[in-house]
Amino acid sequence: MKYIALLRGINVSGQKKIKMAELRQQLELHGFKQVKTYIQSGNILFEAAEASADDLAKEIKGLIQSHYGYKVSVFVLSPDQLAAIIQHNPFVPQHNDMLNRVFGAVLSSEVDQSSLDDLKKYMAQDDKMYAHQQYLYFVVPNGMGKSKLTNNVIERVLKAKATTRNWNTMLKLEALLSEMD
Repeated sequence: MKYIALLRGINVSGQKKIKMAELRQQLELHGFKQVKTYIQSGNILFEAAEASADDLAKEIKGLIQSHYGYKVSVFVLSPDQLAAIIQHNPFVPQHNDMLNRVFGAVLSSEVDQSSLDDLKKYMAQDDKMYAHQQYLYFVVPNGMGKSKLTNNVIERVLKAKATTRNWNTMLKLEALLSEMD
């Protein structure tokens, strides 16, 4: 079965450096098949025997910790979950011309509405936000430099682990997934 793993906080500002070619090799040595990575921020596509996303995330997390010595959050999605994330983004049609300013955050738990209200305090004037299940969507028309909706703020306010990708990356992952045999 095909899966997507999103790693949180690697190769950012010189922290937790992991070369993707080496990571692909390590995953293949541990039995993962057709391992592909996309850019250096920890986007992995692979095939594995059918298993729960939590079990696969724990396996990848353990492999990274034992091989690299880093504790990282790992989020594993099925193709159906990725498709649902993409389908439920309400900001894409009207912001198609700036997909690098549209984001999706995958969370470790569902969003609580009162926490979402607290998160709105960190939005810049033109920012927009929407939550659906374990996914947070937001658009920052004036750029991330004007917004305080960072991954660290999202985690702290929502009390959940999170990893965030811009929409171009999410669409590229969907395309790469469809190219896998």
